[in-house]
Parts: sequence; structure tokens; C-alpha cells
Amino acid sequence: MSVETRYARASDDTHVAYQVSGAGPIDIVFLRGWLPQVEHEWDEPVLARILRRLEAGARVIRFDRRGSGLSDRPPSALPTIEDRVDDLLAVLDAAGSSRAVFVGLGDGCLLLMVAAAAHPERCAGLVLYSPSARGSRAPDYPWQASQEEFEASLGRIRNLTRREMAERLVRLGAPSRTDDEALVAWFAEDLRRIGTTEEIVALRRLAYESAARWSRCTCQCWSWPGKGPLSMRPRRWPTRSLAPVSFHYPATTGSSSLAIPMHSSAR
Repeated sequence: MSVETRYARASDDTHVAYQVSGAGPIDIVFLRGWLPQVEHEWDEPVLARILRRLEAGARVIRFDRRGSGLSDRPPSALPTIEDRVDDLLAVLDAAGSSRAVFVGLGDGCLLLMVAAAAHPERCAGLVLYSPSARGSRAPDYPWQASQEEFEASLGRIRNLTRREMAERLVRLGAPSRTDDEALVAWFAEDLRRIGTTEEIVALRRLAYESAARWSRCTCQCWSWPGKGPLSMRPRRWPTRSLAPVSFHYPATTGSSSLAIPMHSSAR
């Protein structure tokens, strides 16, 4: 059965594409890394199976971030992370969800972390896989790419075909499936649906320049480290551990912080 794509309207009238599937007792916002396209996600069998399993116990809410996929493109300036938090709230409202568990993968984590900190009343829990607190390197966050390394990566994006980009992404993110032609083809199509090459470059720059504000406040959340750093501390937490992640996000109209105890049935 196909899932209908609908549109939520953000506070600045931007239209944000989203889907809701499943009918469980809780709501889950599921946001992949890179730049997912909600309709195309169903065409990858492993990903579709994950979504169906989530649907068995929850109502699953997914959306295309503004500037990519089926959502509106900003007329001029790149969207800020605050714009995208506003998009998430608009999607929750349109889906009739007052509170949801936020599940993020890769660079999808940062948006959900900021949303949870700025609007804790909308977040019932936070589950992160391979999260980062910021996209760029800093004196107290040395794990990310330097400015020079990042600019070099943009040069590679400009010079690669979608197929070549897909091969690199699969080799990096799913090395056991490097020879899976169907997965490479799916990623290549995913990249075509994101936008033009320069739109991809601009959106990668937005991700690189985004950051959460960190302080002494502690958020208890389930987090799987993946290949990236989990927190500002120079250490990695064991897989499936209950990991303290400390961050603080100053909202536009004041200051909000997050302290959410998370639990999981993972063994």
C-alpha cells in the first residue's frame, strides 16, 4: 500500500513534504542523514523493512527538509537550522502530533537535537545514531573536517557524477554492500532527487556550518556511535549504552535546555 505525501505549511509559508505511516500508540519522527526523499525511501528494501518494523508499534512521521526533495526551495538565502526546526514543528502540527520520539541518523541528528532542546515539550525521547554536535571542526571539537578539507570535498562533489557519488557513499556508509548494484543505483537516484549539483553543494555547506550550543546541561539519550564522535569528550560510548550527551540551545525568544531520560528495550 502506497503512503500519501502531504504538505505542511511552515510559519513563513514554506511547504514541507511529509508522510505519516503506521498507527501505533506513539509517534516517531524518523530523519535519516544526508538528504532523504520521503517517497524514494520506500524503494530501498532494507530501509523499507526498517520503516515497516517501526510502523508495527508507532506512527512514523518523515519529512523532506526544505531546500531538498519534494519540499520548497528557499527563494534566496539558505535555510537556517532554526528554519528547519520550524519545519519540523509544522509537520508535527499537520500530522496531529503533540509529542513524538525523535530518531535521527547521521547529520539528521543535529536538527533533532536542536529541536528537542528548543522545544522539549514536543520531544518524548531522543534516539541518535552517529550524531555530531556540529558540522565543522573547532578547538573543542576536533573530529570534523577542517575548512580546507571541507572545501576540497565540495570540489569532489562538483566533479563527480551522481553514480560516482553514490559509489563513494555506499563505500563509506555501507562497506559490506559495496558490490550491491541495486543499492548503488538507488543512492544515485536519491542524489538526483535532492537537487542540482550546486544545490547539493549549498546544502552540504549549510550542514557544515550548523552547530548545537553546548553547556553543562545533561541529556540522557540512547545513542549509537556509528563511525563518528558521540560527544565533545574525546571518547566513544559502547554500542547500545545509555550515554550522557550534554548540550544547550538558546532559543530565539529565550533560553531552553534539555534533560530527557531515555530508555530502550535493546539487549
